[in-house]
This record gives sequence, C-alpha cells and structure tokens, in this order.
Amino acid sequence: MEASTSIALICPRCRAADRAFPLLVDELTCSNLDCGHAYPTLAGTDIPFVAVGSFEDYAALDAEASFSDADGVAVWIETLETASPEWELALRIGMYATAHYEKPRSLASRLYDRFIADLPIEIQSAVDLGCGVGGFSVELASHNECEVIGLDASGLSLRMADAAWAGGTIAIPELYDGVRLRARSTGLPLPARAGQVRWLAADVHNPPLMAHGFDLVSAINLIDTAAAPTIALRQAAALVRPGGYLLLAQPDAWNRPATDPEHWLPSNHATWDNLLHEFGLETVDRDDGFTWELARTPRYRFQYTSHARLARRITPAS
Repeated sequence: MEASTSIALICPRCRAADRAFPLLVDELTCSNLDCGHAYPTLAGTDIPFVAVGSFEDYAALDAEASFSDADGVAVWIETLETASPEWELALRIGMYATAHYEKPRSLASRLYDRFIADLPIEIQSAVDLGCGVGGFSVELASHNECEVIGLDASGLSLRMADAAWAGGTIAIPELYDGVRLRARSTGLPLPARAGQVRWLAADVHNPPLMAHGFDLVSAINLIDTAAAPTIALRQAAALVRPGGYLLLAQPDAWNRPATDPEHWLPSNHATWDNLLHEFGLETVDRDDGFTWELARTPRYRFQYTSHARLARRITPAS
C-alpha cells in the first residue's frame, strides 16, 4: 500500500493568521513561503513531528521503539517487561487496536457503515484526529480514492499504524495469560479503492493543517480524552470545508488524568448539538446509543455507549 507523497503543513504561527497558502510538495516545511519553518520526523520514519509546547515531551516518551513492519512490532511487543511503563502503554494501545480492527464488525467499519458510506459528497480529503493505530484512517482509505491524514500525539501508535499500512498486517499487543503480552496479527481491510494514508505526529489542540481544508474530519474517542475538549472540538470543526462533514463519537468517559474536571462537558445529546452549532455545523445524523467494547483480555471487557454525531458545515469556519 503506497503512502501519499506529501502533507501540506502550516506552522501554528502562520495558521493563526488565517490566511490561505499554496500547498507545497516539501511536506516538512510550512506552506507559507515567507515562513519556511521546517519540521523533523519521528526517528527512523518519514512521519512529520510537529511539536507544540509540552506535547514534544509527551510524544518523545512513546516514540523509542524502532520497527518497519508487523514482524518487527511483534518482536518488540514480546520483549516488554511485564508491568513496565512500555508494557502498560502497549496493552492500552492493543485494547483500542482490537476494537478498531477486530473482524468481522470492527468499531471503525461500524462507524463508517453507519455514518459515512452514504454521504452525498465524494470524499477527496480527510483527516482522522486522534487516529491512534489508524483503524478509521485505514477504513476511510479502503473505501475512497482520497488522501487521508491520520494525526495523533502518540509516536508509538503512529509507528505501529505506519508499519501496518506499509505491510497490510497489524500486530496487536494482546494480554494472553493475565501477565504476558504477545502479538496477534490481523490483516487490514483490503482496499477497494486504494486511497492513500499518511501519518502526522501533532497536537489536536493546534493541528498544523490548513483551515477549511477537508471534506471529512473524524474525531473518534478523542474529545473526552483531550486536555481542553472545547478547544479540540473547535479546532476539528475549523478543518471542515463548507459542505464538508465532521464525524464525532465518544462515550464521554471523562477522567482526571486526561482532562481537568473544570473542562469536563455535560454528557447529554444537547451539549454536542449546541457546540457543533456554535462552531458552524449542523447535526444531520446522530446515535446516542452507539455501543462498542474494549477488551483487556477475552474475559475482561468494558462496554461503552457513545454519543455519535455526523455534522455538516453550514457557515464559514471561524
């Protein structure tokens, strides 16, 4: 599966100026020709790394592993020391990867079929915010001849997603005896239309992407884990071009380590509809009982019920 050749980045300073810039071929330079700010990549990859404030420290914590394919991921998983920080991180990533990729009805495929499959527009550009290991990014690319950007703050998740997309197989960390991790491999959805995916390490609170630039923006299990959820939602909405769509889904599982309680939002359908309207979008489809599971082990599962929304931009982004 081939990746696209470029991502049109715009540095946070130039993005704040709310100007349109030409899209450059050089994906590691700000699209403002008068700026020229250049970005590094995650070590050993071609994934652009756009640091904003303390995000740089966070992304560096989980970007130490080095692998280029699912076999390399599997070797890394099986060498982790039980209960080490890396082991805990891999386990958490594995739980979400299972939910997004597990066949026959993964979370990614169910969301796509429920909200995206029958959109009245042709999706030519999409960004999946908080993409994790890329389940929904891959789902989009497997059904549409479009450019998909998967954006996340977790360097490790992006490395795993990149290895999976390159080889067509993802190695998922799995707790198999209550103590040890092993890698369980599963094939990615066969691309029906051969879209293209690129990965981007960046902060959802200030994504280095052109405003109003995407036909579809997705934020799945993201807003209720953001440090500033209202800002994250506003930024997601600002990326949607007029007539484009935002897919939003989360169980409103607020927790103190991720989000200070003063930023928690009321968990009801009116909260999301009102915020979307404030940001220039109209809810066109909703499901306030969208259920899915996270499995720590085959016997130990968490069931969530999400507020899911599809919203269309009806006013210019601000």
